[in-house]
Amino acid sequence: MSGHEPSQLEEVFANAARRARYLYFVFGVALVIYTLLGFVLKFTGILPPDGGFVFQRGDSTATLLAVGASVASLGIAAVVLLVLAPRRLRVPTANRDPEFISAELQQRALLTLALLEAPAILGLVVFLTSGNLAVLGLLAGVSVLLLLLTFPNEARWREAARTTHE
Repeated sequence: MSGHEPSQLEEVFANAARRARYLYFVFGVALVIYTLLGFVLKFTGILPPDGGFVFQRGDSTATLLAVGASVASLGIAAVVLLVLAPRRLRVPTANRDPEFISAELQQRALLTLALLEAPAILGLVVFLTSGNLAVLGLLAGVSVLLLLLTFPNEARWREAARTTHE
């Protein structure tokens, strides 16, 4: 089992989860800002009325390619996330410094957040190039859903660390 005092490890997990929740909040705010930016660009006339900055209305092939590429990228990111998600919480605690455990948890939470933000960024890119606000909303919604599904759970982190060495 672990060579640390239980209360010391509990404090490490509590602090790591608190920091991760703060990061998730910041990333969630960024997702809202991306979506609001899209609405502002669309409805203030900054974005050309016939499309985006790159593609115009009538460029359906180009728009479909842009949307297809973003959805394919989203699929790849989702597969990577699904492969990494079970492992991201596997932080061995046996004979490890509590600060190391905390740093590992933070690093893994940040990696997960970067993957979760990818669909929203792709949606913003597709929106800026094609003017398709629905794609921005859909991909930002996917990011928010993934953000909620992977929100830091202190009990889950503790259990994952325990099951790693038992």
